[in-house]
Amino acid sequence: SVFDAAKRSLQKNEEDTKQNDLISPLSTAIGQRVRVRMVVESTKDSEIARYEDASVTGWKMRKDEIPVETDGDEFDPEMKMVDTPIWKVVTNNGHEMWLAGAELLQAIFRYIKRNNNDPS
Repeated sequence: SVFDAAKRSLQKNEEDTKQNDLISPLSTAIGQRVRVRMVVESTKDSEIARYEDASVTGWKMRKDEIPVETDGDEFDPEMKMVDTPIWKVVTNNGHEMWLAGAELLQAIFRYIKRNNNDPS
């Protein structure tokens, strides 16, 4: 599934086995509770963010344009279209957001850690 692919990509990049253990048993993101981070204000030195609890309600594929790795001109890279899975979350206050795989997994971790009173 696309959620399993997102988990595998995070597991390759993450050294934190505690986070990997939290997501291993999840077979789908649909229905999961998450804690989303919304940047309210941003400066060159810092960000002010607000957090809201939300539920994952669906997913879809989005077309993204990414550069192709070549040895050619780095100032005018060749681009290609790829399908990227994104997940729809609806906050308790009714805001709808779309999250890519890494953002979704971080939101799941944030929700679990807060509910377990995990200070890390």
